[in-house]
Amino acid sequence: MKEYKNSDRFKRSPKPIRENTHTSDHIERWSWIGEEGKTFAQINAPDSGYRKALINVPDYQGNTSIINHHLTYDIEKVGMIKFEDSSKQDLIFGHIEGTRLGQIFNSRKELSNSGIHAPLMHGIWGRAQEGACSIVLSGGYEDDIDKLDYILYTGQGGQDAPGGNQVADQEFTRGNKGLMLSKEYRLPVRVTRGFQVENGPEEGYRYDGLYYVTEYERVRGKSGFYVCRFYLESERNIDQLEEELGETLPDNYVPAERIESTVKKINRNIKLREKIKSMYDYKCQVCGVRLEKPNGAIAIGAHIKGLGQPHNGPDVIENMLCLCPNHHDQFDSLSFYIDPSNLEIVGLKDLVGKKLFVNSRHNIDANFLEYQKKRYLDL
Repeated sequence: MKEYKNSDRFKRSPKPIRENTHTSDHIERWSWIGEEGKTFAQINAPDSGYRKALINVPDYQGNTSIINHHLTYDIEKVGMIKFEDSSKQDLIFGHIEGTRLGQIFNSRKELSNSGIHAPLMHGIWGRAQEGACSIVLSGGYEDDIDKLDYILYTGQGGQDAPGGNQVADQEFTRGNKGLMLSKEYRLPVRVTRGFQVENGPEEGYRYDGLYYVTEYERVRGKSGFYVCRFYLESERNIDQLEEELGETLPDNYVPAERIESTVKKINRNIKLREKIKSMYDYKCQVCGVRLEKPNGAIAIGAHIKGLGQPHNGPDVIENMLCLCPNHHDQFDSLSFYIDPSNLEIVGLKDLVGKKLFVNSRHNIDANFLEYQKKRYLDL
C-alpha cells in the first residue's frame, strides 16, 4: 500500500468528467478536492468531505478505515485526482495539521511522513527562492548553541561527510539562502530536536514548535572555516516551552534563569529609541538624511552591540545610533563599521573618508564600536 505524508498535496486532474466512467461518488470527491487542492492531512481527517464520499464503497469502514488505497485508486484508475510532486509543491510554513508541540517521532522517516520535515538526511528543509520552513537539530555541527527558546544554528555544507569534520567554507546557497529569506520575510520555521542533542528527547525526534530567524551572519567557526550562522527564537517564552515539553526534556536539563523585569525592559527600550531619534531630529548619523512621512519622520534607534544572545549588549544610549532604514540594515549585516579611534565610516564606497555625525550630548562607548569593527574584520 502506498504511504502518504500529511503534507502531500493532491489536486484535481485536468481530465474531463465522463458520465459513463465516473460515478456521482467520484465526482463528489473530485469536487471536494477543489481547484486549490487538499493535503493528505485534510483528506484523511475524520468526517472529511473525501471520507463522506467513500460511504458507498464496500470496504470502507468509516473514520477508522485507512484511505491510502482509495486515494491511490482515484489517482491511478479513476484519474480524476493527481498527486503533486513534492519537489514542485510549495513549502508549507507554520504548524502541520494533525501534529502537536512535543510530539515524539521514532525516526526521521516518521518525522518526514508527518509533514513536519520532509528530508530524511538534510537538517534544513527549504529552497533558495522560497525560504526555509523547517530545521532539525541532531548534533551535526560543532558551532551550534541550544538554549531551548534560543538557538544559534549552523547552516549546511562544508563537511567531509554528514555530521563529520568541517573541511570547507559554507556559502549562503540552498537551504542557507532559504533561512536568509525566512528572516527577511519573517517566515516561521518548524524546529525539531533529535536524541543526539543536549535538549532533545531520550529517543527519537521531538517537534518543538515554531521559531523565527532574527539574525544571520557568516563567521569563522571552531574549525577555522567560514560557517553560516542563524539566530532563532521561539514564538513561545521559556516558561511555556518548559511546561509544554515537560517530561520529554532530559533529566539533566537546567531551567533557564528567569528575568522578572521583562515589561520594564521593553518599555525602557521604546523610551531610549525615541530619545536617540529626537536627539538627532530623526536624521541618520551616517548619511544625514531625514525621511519625512505625513505625521513625522522615519528613523531607527539601533544598537551597536546587539541585545540578547550571543552579543548581550546593554540597553543604554551609549550603545545606540540613530540610523535611516537603509544604513540600519547595512550596519546590522556588517556592510560597514565605525572606526572607534576617529569615527570614520569604513566599508561604504559612497562615504569614503566621511565620519559619523555625533551630537555633543551623545557619548558613544568606543568599546561597542570596537566590538562591531571586530565582527566586520572577522568576515
